[in-house]
Amino acid sequence: MSDSSLNNASPSNASESKLGIAPDEHTSAGNGSAIQLYADDPVIQLVPFAYKETERPRRVPSQLARLQEKNIVVDDPIFDNAIDWPFREFKVLVQGGTSDTAADPGDTRPGVVLGFDPPQPRRTSQPDGGAANATAETRICLFSVIVALEWHPTKKYVQQLKWAFRAASDFLYDVTDGYFAFGQVIIGGPELMDCADVQILASNRLLPRSWVSGLHEDRKYMPIRVGRGIWHKNNRVSIPWDEPEAYRTLIHEWAHYALELRDAYLETHYVSPGAPHNHIHDSDYVLQRGEYPLVIPQISITTESIMASLEGTSELVPQMGSKANGQQESPWEEIRKRDRYRKLEFDPKARTLEGPGRLPLPLPVIHVTDTLKQELQAWPPTDAILDDFPKGVQFDHCWAYVIKGSPTAPLHLISQGSIDARASQRGFRLLGVAIDNTVVLIGKDHSDRSIVVAGLIEAIETPTDRGDAIVKIKQWTNVTPAHFPLVDVVPSEELRDNGQMAKIAVNVVSEGSSAWIFPLGYGDPQLIETNQFTEVPTLDGHVLVTWNDGSQLVISSFSQGGNPQTGTPTGGPPITAGSSEGNSMLFFADKHLRRDYSSTKIVTTLIHTAAELDRLPDGAQARGYAFSLSCNTALPTELDPTLILYFDRDSVNDGGDLVIYRQDDLDGEKWTEIPTYQPRNSFFVAAPLNAETAERLVANKPDARIERYRLYWKPRGAQANGSSGSSVEMIR
Repeated sequence: MSDSSLNNASPSNASESKLGIAPDEHTSAGNGSAIQLYADDPVIQLVPFAYKETERPRRVPSQLARLQEKNIVVDDPIFDNAIDWPFREFKVLVQGGTSDTAADPGDTRPGVVLGFDPPQPRRTSQPDGGAANATAETRICLFSVIVALEWHPTKKYVQQLKWAFRAASDFLYDVTDGYFAFGQVIIGGPELMDCADVQILASNRLLPRSWVSGLHEDRKYMPIRVGRGIWHKNNRVSIPWDEPEAYRTLIHEWAHYALELRDAYLETHYVSPGAPHNHIHDSDYVLQRGEYPLVIPQISITTESIMASLEGTSELVPQMGSKANGQQESPWEEIRKRDRYRKLEFDPKARTLEGPGRLPLPLPVIHVTDTLKQELQAWPPTDAILDDFPKGVQFDHCWAYVIKGSPTAPLHLISQGSIDARASQRGFRLLGVAIDNTVVLIGKDHSDRSIVVAGLIEAIETPTDRGDAIVKIKQWTNVTPAHFPLVDVVPSEELRDNGQMAKIAVNVVSEGSSAWIFPLGYGDPQLIETNQFTEVPTLDGHVLVTWNDGSQLVISSFSQGGNPQTGTPTGGPPITAGSSEGNSMLFFADKHLRRDYSSTKIVTTLIHTAAELDRLPDGAQARGYAFSLSCNTALPTELDPTLILYFDRDSVNDGGDLVIYRQDDLDGEKWTEIPTYQPRNSFFVAAPLNAETAERLVANKPDARIERYRLYWKPRGAQANGSSGSSVEMIR
């Protein structure tokens, strides 16, 4: 056995893993009736594979250069106390155990798979382990994961993350049939944001986002971006990361980032113009080609791949058959062709296993950086409850922000997401706050008019009857703009950072305003002129627009889509775009064309609008936010671009239909319905983007490559507001 081998037995007795209460003078040990329990886990030893120096796994140069500047010290023999390992492969020697080490009948993979059965107690100690007594052998790849938080969390939140990544690791181990798990997780604060594998932002309304091959290709390195938890749209609550709905999402994103797998939930449906506002279908299946191809999320009830659905499945591939929904080849075949994990020797044709349930090792090892440890002791805490809300503001769809500095001279902006459904009883948790910060709320008043209020934090207190700190607001002030501006964030044709992103400019349709750009998570804000292009270090961010020395303000979020092309041997949907909270998405067909779309960048901006746009002359009523879409080149219509707008389950009323409207003139007030399709039992509508519905996006030389859209509920029988837009239905 190599001196570098690792063992899961206790240091005092390498042959035993003892559970329960040890006998002492306070038990019945004296009469021999004490119960000693031992876990029936096998003794496991990890022997790292030797690599040639030129073949040793290393983090990509851009991530590694930033990481080495942080001077992080990690005491972890799994990765040789080094932080430059993205992963490491091991030979696993197994001795002892029960059915945990039994190979599944019919399995063709080398060695065995551990962790099929939960641990059980036994009355006798396990036999002595060691290389000479090893009874089975297998292989595993362990990842080193760097996690950065936008704020300095509490001990309770860090503890939650520790359990979350343990559960996520076991799920990854199960999903990959025992080939992959997490070996170590390093948790830090804002200082690691620019070099992390996973960024956790303060907002509860961030749609998880990652790039395929981000761990392996320098031009595609972009941290996985998630919020404080997973937002449950219909219940309006944030699900913590240690819950299954949340940590399973982490593994879905990790499969993009590290295993280089693509989503498998998109399908192309062909639809044709139907009778206006007629959504009665005989079938949701494609029967023949229609006029409009739409690329929409379509989760098949037979899908068993986590790349298509996270509900009721824990496999990379379906149990029956080798391909996930929409895949050209099995995920295992894609991983094998990439040739990143050369020591595993897995068989891509091996039968999918009904397990294993867990990795029977005390992994991952969790490290908290020294900087974060110091901040955990700080007072007052940066995590506090807001329970003193301004009167007259609805909690539904109310957005919260924290501005450090003043609105006229801001230093940083931290988006908190939406006020959740529990706020009226429990208050709303603000993250990253401090005294003299400004809290901004944007929502609706009780008359359904748009409203913006701001309040200065004058104190952070901890009442004796509860453990949470409480934010004290000096006074709430109405800072609603006299005229809500239409805000567009526009990408330039000039790219930066190996084509990862474009410079951006901000177009604000309002006189006398000042605009600040805040990169999401880190980076200094920039005060910019309208249509002045500038570089930002992140794909996502916010625009703060102020008037009259900060007495009026509004905040819009933006998200840039369009990543560098995924290299051979597998491709993928060439462009991904959508709003940062996920209410607006832009999907493209995966046609495996030879053209490189890496230079196409699309920015989606969420726009808060005035009350007069909530109801149109034809009686249509708003059912969502307005969104601006802007791109730096003509939208590739050959990929069937499809706009998806999600809605709440209470948005549909009898006697009408949900229809997407487009603003006819960027400087005007006329909005016209466009062909819209709502699949049965879905919570989204779809529209094709073409010369009819997105003229300014698809034209070669438009005056402005900007389009704005919004979802409305339109009463049946109402006269069309402008041109002859119609709903769209599936061909029967």
